[in-house]
Amino acid sequence: MARKRVTARRKSKRLRNTLRKSKRTSPRKRMVKDAKVPDTLNKNIFKAIDSKNTSGGGVKYGTELILNMEKEADRYKELKPIVEAFRITPTFVVGKDKVSTHPLYPKFNTDQNKLRNTPSEISTAINHIECIKKHKDTNDYALIFESDVKPLYSIPDIKRDIENTLNEMVEHKIDFVFLGKGHLDFVNSTKLSKFTDTLFKWRDKASRCAESYIVSPNGIARYLEYVEKEPHHVAIDWDFNYFFRKNDDINVAWRIPELFKQNKEKFASSINHTMNR
Repeated sequence: MARKRVTARRKSKRLRNTLRKSKRTSPRKRMVKDAKVPDTLNKNIFKAIDSKNTSGGGVKYGTELILNMEKEADRYKELKPIVEAFRITPTFVVGKDKVSTHPLYPKFNTDQNKLRNTPSEISTAINHIECIKKHKDTNDYALIFESDVKPLYSIPDIKRDIENTLNEMVEHKIDFVFLGKGHLDFVNSTKLSKFTDTLFKWRDKASRCAESYIVSPNGIARYLEYVEKEPHHVAIDWDFNYFFRKNDDINVAWRIPELFKQNKEKFASSINHTMNR
């Protein structure tokens, strides 16, 4: 009798353990876990969602990082948290060594402005323009970073603030927002007027370096039209300035407090600032 009771208890214990395991892993979860998805399908899925994001207010935006993976592996490692948070595939179209082969090069290397444009300035500007072009038919906002960008806060906080900024851009019809300090650590507040609690207009409607900024669909279309029609172009931040001054209806804001700055302690800027502000 005693042996029968022990055997019954063992069977009962095995049954309870089996039930516990089945609860922890439902049939549906086991099916998903065991299912094999073809590699080609995985690649297509990730290609489709790459760089696309939506703010809490439903504003769609794509993100670009201008970075040469062959020559800037150290920068890529530094920027991995940004890359992962915004699902970015770095973009690099042309470097200074081959910039003269790009179709836009003649617009920068003209008799009028060739003394003010170095090969680095020209290649940087062209990479910015090509990144903006990628979004011209999407009706999405474009968030663009240079490879020397440095976050000033935690990435989750920055992403939240960027998405709040996108919502405010829609509400106030703002076309360009510059998110970082660039090289300008100090701002004269008497030259600022207020869009919102964090978005301000500089008195002369100017850019604030180009290590991090957002462009609206209207800003994208209008700036690309300017690039096509204007015969002379310069370093990207100054090219933005000339565009703003010729288009009074384009709204430009600086985000304060800033979310980024140029990592000048660790990396040299890709632009030589040869013109005074």
